[in-house]
Amino acid sequence: MLPSALPHSTGSHNVMIPNHSRSPYLGQSFLTAIAVMLLSGCGAEDIFNGGGGGEPPDANGAPYELATAVDGARLSLYAYQQLDDFQANRTFTLPLPWTLEDQFYSDQRFSGENAGAGEPLPIGFTATAGGRIYVVFRGTQTISEWISNAQFGQMDYPYVADGGMTHRGFTELYTSIEGDVVASVTAAKAKFPNATILLTGHSLGGALAILAGPDLEVSTGFVPVLYNFGTPRVGDPTFSRRFEELVDTSWRTVNTSDPVPDLPPTTVPGFEGNRPVTYSYDHVRSARTITFGDSANVPASHSLCNYYSALCDETTDPAACKRLGQGVADCQP
Repeated sequence: MLPSALPHSTGSHNVMIPNHSRSPYLGQSFLTAIAVMLLSGCGAEDIFNGGGGGEPPDANGAPYELATAVDGARLSLYAYQQLDDFQANRTFTLPLPWTLEDQFYSDQRFSGENAGAGEPLPIGFTATAGGRIYVVFRGTQTISEWISNAQFGQMDYPYVADGGMTHRGFTELYTSIEGDVVASVTAAKAKFPNATILLTGHSLGGALAILAGPDLEVSTGFVPVLYNFGTPRVGDPTFSRRFEELVDTSWRTVNTSDPVPDLPPTTVPGFEGNRPVTYSYDHVRSARTITFGDSANVPASHSLCNYYSALCDETTDPAACKRLGQGVADCQP
């Protein structure tokens, strides 16, 4: 039986989308993080006043491309399928037109993931198709564990000069795979020297894609394009400015009912040793908003499957688009 449906508003009409709440999505424990956010004086993301959905166009004025967004969301579903296949001892594959080039594994632990302690888990992959290299990162259903009050600390972004400060947990996770990511993209560039590169991911996966952007631009010479979904804030204003200097085109697809993009809060008190500090967070540009679900149902509002379904509804053939995502990581768009 299909899950219950939620109203989804696109423009002047309403459609119905499934209410998904499993692995590509967020568990109810996220409500704890929401409470922390509200106590910090930070409400739902303001889509009109910066730091959220209404930011100015990306640095080179490139328009939001729906086809690229749909591809990014679908590949991000496959990043969750990658973990499902690994845990079920199945071979992970991609459908045409994509060719799987490499897979990335990290020994960083995610609360709630079913694997032995210390066992490396798949966290993303590279693929190629049609003159483009795709670098795809997986999110986690327990992102609240990463952005809880105890996890707002920052560290230096080490991959470019004057890179500012970024979320410690996100950055340590990216560091665990950074060498493999750079090597994979370098090898793909040697095979396809005229290719373009797309970085994509949902939730925590989107945060990893943002961290990879400046690194890959400096390390490989590629100027990447980013399309992310339901992504939290990643670094301080210095990092965001440096990111925008190096990455021309970056789009965060943001559901106006999804509270995850408003985390961590823009300012967070903390300690470095015994010294009180204030951490600052700022989104990278640009945000493109969609609307589905409601903020009272966090798992459905943050669901990647629901993001994908909402994007399909904007295409000329929503049914055909949704069939392509059917069953990927149990998605029922």
